[in-house]
Amino acid sequence: MNIISDQRTPCFVEGVPEAQYFELPGASSTALKALLQTSPKHMREAQNEPSAAKALGSLVHLLVLQPELVDDHVAVEPEKINRRTKAGKAAFAEWEKENAGKLICSQADYDAAQAMRDSVLTGKGRIGEAIFGAGRAEVTMMAVDPVSGVLCRGRADWLPDGQNVIVDLKTAASAAPAEFAKSAARYSYHLQAWLYAHLHSLITGKPPPAFVHAVVESSPPYDSAFYELSQHDLQKGEVAIRHALSIWAKCEAAGIWPGYGYDWNEGCYVIEPLSLPRWAV
Repeated sequence: MNIISDQRTPCFVEGVPEAQYFELPGASSTALKALLQTSPKHMREAQNEPSAAKALGSLVHLLVLQPELVDDHVAVEPEKINRRTKAGKAAFAEWEKENAGKLICSQADYDAAQAMRDSVLTGKGRIGEAIFGAGRAEVTMMAVDPVSGVLCRGRADWLPDGQNVIVDLKTAASAAPAEFAKSAARYSYHLQAWLYAHLHSLITGKPPPAFVHAVVESSPPYDSAFYELSQHDLQKGEVAIRHALSIWAKCEAAGIWPGYGYDWNEGCYVIEPLSLPRWAV
């Protein structure tokens, strides 16, 4: 694995385990979104909780982006063990011990993930083949934003060879344009898209790359689609990220990460005015 020797030098780094990536310094899109939605204090305390949806997403990522790692990183629960019996419980506990550290999934989830992989790679003609034919997976990007002076980081799902493109693989309840647009707004995907393109440009010296979402449904018929956000949406993402980075820079300079009600102009907490939401009056 490559070692980041100077974290303030723009760089791509491959082979960084996901857990280690989350421990790296710098502002990520997830942290910056949390800062805007809550406060610097809440952002610093936020925990990345595991869920069934995230586990399925991780499995699909491996099957699509790094199939060579599946055998060593995934364990499918044995169906023949009857966990209702004492002997079965003991046998399953031994199996779990032998597969400690792996992504554990049921046969049903593994079959679903394979169907999702096939949809992404072959379900839309040659689009998936062209995008995922050759490239680099799970690439860490690090660079200092020259405007705010803040060290930023991102983890690109896929960088296709020979293309100025970043691909982000998403699992979703629906890949329909209207539904995924709602998800993109709800989870502020436009902020991530702009920051990742910005980092890529700072590292390569090239114009910001296209940012493509490869979206696949997590239930039958496991349909997939490929989307690129409009320039208008990316500009909104830039405005939001720039605002978040300005707050981050103030926090770093002052050595404090305040919660709700902090006034940077006054340098202290203040009593804020409050109005009831429109639906209540």
